Amino acid sequence: NQLQGYVATGTTVGPKEVRTGPNPIWVELETTRINTQADRDSLAARLAVLNRQLEELRGRLSRLTQIESENSTLAGNREVLSASIREFQQRETQARADNELVRAGADNVRVIERAQPPLKGKSLKIPLLAAVFLLAGFTALCVGLLRIFTRSGFVTPASAGRTLELPVLAVAPLKTR
Repeated sequence: NQLQGYVATGTTVGPKEVRTGPNPIWVELETTRINTQADRDSLAARLAVLNRQLEELRGRLSRLTQIESENSTLAGNREVLSASIREFQQRETQARADNELVRAGADNVRVIERAQPPLKGKSLKIPLLAAVFLLAGFTALCVGLLRIFTRSGFVTPASAGRTLELPVLAVAPLKTR
């Protein structure tokens, strides 16, 4: 009878195993879903923090650009003021020196006009030409002396006789180069 029931149901042996408890595939899928949501939430929080830091850096960059502009303006003003101070100090020093001369009894010297460099320069062509001729003469003298002292032979048979204090017995013809 029991066999007849098995044959009618299509199972020949009966239930092999009865599963109890949670489905492991569903548990794995649910765990993956929860982990993915947690990763998504942490990445969203991290993105928010990075966006906030980026905005802070942009604000800081804008402040630094403004400060740099002010700094360059102030540096230019400082240079102008420094030049004005130097000019003022020079004029003050000159005025003091003039007053000291007057007080020291240099009454016979009056400053009529301050010394200034000439407006039109003098031509230096003649002194430069003289210097060029002197240099050319010196160079020619040096070349002539160098040629005389480095010559390997004598110019004439008589100069050979005088220089060596020996009689000249024969003269060879001059070689052409």
